[in-house]
Amino acid sequence: MSTTPEAVDPLLDACGSVADAWAGALIGGVRVNSDPWGSSEWDASDDVMSMSAAGLLRVQRSLSHLSRQLDALQVRVAHGIAERSTGDDDDLARSEGYSSATRLIAATLGTGFGAASRIVSVGVATAPRQSFTGERLPARHPILAAALAGGRMTLAVAALISTFLDRIALRASTDELNDAEGFLVERARHVGPDGITRLIKRLEAHLDPDGVEPREDALRAARSLTIREDRNGLIRLTGTFDPENGAPIQTAINALVGAALHESRGEPRPSTGPEGGSVPTPLGTGDDGDTDPTTRETRSLGQIRADALTAIALLSLASTDAPPALRAATVVARIDYADLIDSLDSLAPEADSSTPIDKRGSGYATIDGISTPVSAATARRMAASHGVIPLVLGGDSEVLDLGRDRRLFTPAQRIALTERDGGCAWPDCGMPPSHTQAHHIRWWTRDNGPTDLSNGIMLCSFHHHRVHADGWKIHIDGNQTWFTPPVHLDPSRTPRRGGSGLTRAPSTRRRPAVPGNPAAPGNPAVRGNPAAPDNAAAQPPPVHATVSAAARAPARADARRRARNDRAHVMATT
Repeated sequence: MSTTPEAVDPLLDACGSVADAWAGALIGGVRVNSDPWGSSEWDASDDVMSMSAAGLLRVQRSLSHLSRQLDALQVRVAHGIAERSTGDDDDLARSEGYSSATRLIAATLGTGFGAASRIVSVGVATAPRQSFTGERLPARHPILAAALAGGRMTLAVAALISTFLDRIALRASTDELNDAEGFLVERARHVGPDGITRLIKRLEAHLDPDGVEPREDALRAARSLTIREDRNGLIRLTGTFDPENGAPIQTAINALVGAALHESRGEPRPSTGPEGGSVPTPLGTGDDGDTDPTTRETRSLGQIRADALTAIALLSLASTDAPPALRAATVVARIDYADLIDSLDSLAPEADSSTPIDKRGSGYATIDGISTPVSAATARRMAASHGVIPLVLGGDSEVLDLGRDRRLFTPAQRIALTERDGGCAWPDCGMPPSHTQAHHIRWWTRDNGPTDLSNGIMLCSFHHHRVHADGWKIHIDGNQTWFTPPVHLDPSRTPRRGGSGLTRAPSTRRRPAVPGNPAAPGNPAVRGNPAAPDNAAAQPPPVHATVSAAARAPARADARRRARNDRAHVMATT
């Protein structure tokens, strides 16, 4: 009668725990697709679908424990293979046709060489040793070995700790090494590989303070950034940054990504109030608390990061505080005059507004430094951005028109627009003012729209794109912005309230809507009457405002604060 080896007992116990958890997780003990005729088509997913939520979690925990027990045995076996593959005549790996124990293990496990190498190194570090006299010695890292054998640690974490202890061994005392090993093994019960990696970096700096600067120099020397355009027209950025240079990049991108994620979850997030303080505002929901499907977040996390980097670049190009070389840099978009005229004709007022704007029109444009052409619609949208100059070409590439910065809103106008919109004016966006652009409601190129406050609105880069791409109409009614969706997004074209509504309007006076006539232009809340800009002919000329010279250039700091906080310094002009 055979007996079970003692080393396998923990593994068998773990298998029994998985079986018990599996059976107990089935609701009513019945499978979803149980077949009284013994169908052979059943698989594990059938059982999983019939498990309770609590039962499913118990199964997951049991499987995790089983996986750790398998790791412990695999490490011991890998060490045994390595001990018998030392280049002697009876080398085990070579007898099987492999150059090393690591190659043999990688082939039998179906893993890469790196993964197999980690298994072998952990096995060597946690296996009992033998002295020259044959005396049995404890493992090089005994605390780690005990945790691994007891199923309290994964192989991945054990490899991180073992590699660190070996690396620091010559620069730390025995007591320091023992303390570090015990600390990391204890913390490994509560944090995963990422957490252990962070702890290792701090421990290494503590145990070897003289090595921090050389490691920092090595990281700085390894920094790099490559930018290339692939065959599909995508611009690929591959970068590696040391902590000093990478921190501001990561912080800026994470700030924008975090804001977008909070908005999409409908959680409150501080937004800039009229006095520059923080005002909690519910984001991602409409007035009734429900997410509006026509304005909700649809981007993936990777797309949000990409848009964040684009927004940062656009703001840098437009900043007056940028270095001289950056202030002089411009993105030039070229388009033939014929293509521009064709695309503008397709956007005439009688065009079907239910069709996304980017899907209408023809022609293409090119961008300096980019070989892949873009659509005429994209060129028009880029022309509305800071730091992008449109260049219109006639026959024989004659330059007919070169756009200038006169299309851009002044800093004073941006301040006034920010007072009204509080950041991105898109419904429930709430992106802070520092990450928005001033957008022409009546387009600069297509509509000859003026660069004044009555025709301006603050939008983040992503929602600026959506306005152009989907064909949304924007209407300003006093201090309130309204966004009317195209028919293909909302057949009723019900306007959505935009902006934070926390600040006063840049215009200090306006003509009220005619009482008793709810369908009049300027009352966008009426269902089916979006009060689109093509109704503007029925309205009186808008009265807009700008900031007075005294408000722009006050003599003292308190005057500057009053100019920012008190819109009484805004002068009305026609």
